[in-house]
Amino acid sequence: MYGWYLDIYYHLPKYEKFTLVARLEALTPGKDDPVGKQVTLGVRYTADAHWIFSLHWRRNNGSSSYKPSWTPYAGRSGDFLFQVYRKFRF
Repeated sequence: MYGWYLDIYYHLPKYEKFTLVARLEALTPGKDDPVGKQVTLGVRYTADAHWIFSLHWRRNNGSSSYKPSWTPYAGRSGDFLFQVYRKFRF
């Protein structure tokens, strides 16, 4: 198995609650398997210490990569994901 990823974050100077994010990634599960690739671009908003909201656009080659892939196929134009993170204390 071989894979890699690169995360890039940029905190907007005047808008500290917003962060621009980007990720490039690739994964090959076996020597003869096709490479799965994905690019993700998005923005993250940190409302407070317990709530984070993010909106991402992603595009990948899920239709031609190995099956089953680590991520669903995003279609020809990519797709959007909205995520909500909530921190809980246990």
